[in-house]
Amino acid sequence: MAAPGQRDAYVLGPGDQLQITVFNVPELTGPHTVLVDGTLSLPWVGDVDVQGMTLREATDLLTWRYSTLLTRPPQITLSLTTPRPVRVVVAGEVRRPGAYDISFADGGGSESVGISWPTLTQVIQTSGGVTEQADVRRIQVIRPNRSGGSSVLQVNLWDLIQSGNLEQDLRLRDGDRVIVSAAPRTPEEARRIAAANFSPQEPRLMRVAVAGEIRRPGTYSKEVAPGEVGPTLTEIIRESGGITEQADVRRVQVVRPTPTGEPMVLEANLWDLIQSGDIEQDLQLRDGDRVIVSAAAIPPGESLRIATSNFSPDSIMVQVAGEVPRGGNLELPVNASLNQAILAAGGLDSARVQSSSVELVRLNRDGTVLRRTYNVDLSSPPNDDNNPILRADDVVIVRRNTIARTTDWLNVLLAPFVGVATFLRLFGL
Repeated sequence: MAAPGQRDAYVLGPGDQLQITVFNVPELTGPHTVLVDGTLSLPWVGDVDVQGMTLREATDLLTWRYSTLLTRPPQITLSLTTPRPVRVVVAGEVRRPGAYDISFADGGGSESVGISWPTLTQVIQTSGGVTEQADVRRIQVIRPNRSGGSSVLQVNLWDLIQSGNLEQDLRLRDGDRVIVSAAPRTPEEARRIAAANFSPQEPRLMRVAVAGEIRRPGTYSKEVAPGEVGPTLTEIIRESGGITEQADVRRVQVVRPTPTGEPMVLEANLWDLIQSGDIEQDLQLRDGDRVIVSAAAIPPGESLRIATSNFSPDSIMVQVAGEVPRGGNLELPVNASLNQAILAAGGLDSARVQSSSVELVRLNRDGTVLRRTYNVDLSSPPNDDNNPILRADDVVIVRRNTIARTTDWLNVLLAPFVGVATFLRLFGL
């Protein structure tokens, strides 16, 4: 049976199951269901339209209808035994927007204490939970009224999370519309909301594309567990191998899809993150984001600073060939210079090396090949003239000088004759 205060709040509609009791008239007493046209089919009086009425109004109507047929005014009690499911619409930043029929059993109601309407958080849970961009501070509930209009209620679920204000967990009614709009969040807010019970309660797959000046551009997928947030910008850059040496960390773009179909472009300045610890630049990524890292000329001083960040790769591979003791593929620190590569290969064989002919071969990302010869000075600091900063997959070729080339040519030319003379001497011929 509905509580007294709810007799004026609950509005009858098709599917409601009622118990009608007429004192001392047992043939009029019994269970009845509101039909699809909103009427009750009752003995003696026939069809009675109760759709849109409260329990009190329906009781008054039945009392008036039966009073014309009885000698004394009847004493009628109208009880709601099983309310119909509540239909609400959830739109905006939820996982599965749409219309939902929520039964009172799902809402935890007990007719012994009155009708327990489903709450806002329960309905959001039914719709899959809020998305990463949901504005939980300004959720709108649009409630129709009996005059044909509607009223708008504002709900702040952030207040519910922070202070436990249960008044914000509004109880919904039949016909309510819940609108969840979008708003940016700080990383700390994102973590707090992800742990709330109105966030997704099942693992979800996030896919983010990374392009531009990245070691391994492509699409990356990550399963996000309930209560967790997705990867940040620097985390996904690390997963994709880190930035290249020419990455413009001041203008990293995140292209984000929106419900309107018009993408939103966010810019992050990771140089500010490195220099001043501006954590807001490490954007929280969302499913479907595209990260674009463009190229720029990086000054040597900045390049060395960027190389120490956690979104730069730990090392690069280069190849050193020619007149060095330990040539081949070498693993070097990011932003290692030409001199560092030569020293890592054992240094120069000064008797055989033409120091003005150390050649750098680089395959650019656009498919072109750069070939440049440097006059190496192993005591020189990194600079563009004779000790450039290397990039991944560079090839360093240390050339022989003229004397070494001539000597090697003569050794090859005279090797057969030297062998014959040695053979003749061995046998005394």
